[in-house]
Amino acid sequence: SLKLTSINGMCSNYVRSIVQDKTGFLWMGTINGVCRYDGYTFENFQYNDKGEYAYLLDSRIQKLEIGAKDLLWIKTRNDHYSCYDLNSGRFK
Repeated sequence: SLKLTSINGMCSNYVRSIVQDKTGFLWMGTINGVCRYDGYTFENFQYNDKGEYAYLLDSRIQKLEIGAKDLLWIKTRNDHYSCYDLNSGRFK
């Protein structure tokens, strides 16, 4: 069996939340960002200190939830929210 860890490319071994989108991607909220897994590789999203809203506001993720219009809502430890548009592949 395959074990998914930071050795495989995850941003952290500690997962706090996991959801699957309608295309089959697994999204994992960790203590070091959000990982998207396609069954083969990871794409990791982490806090960016540029002060822009186009990124995660904090890498310490508490909860992930897919809402209306295919928006991935990302709640951080400090109760900040980031929103990722699953259709465009961009943060809002």
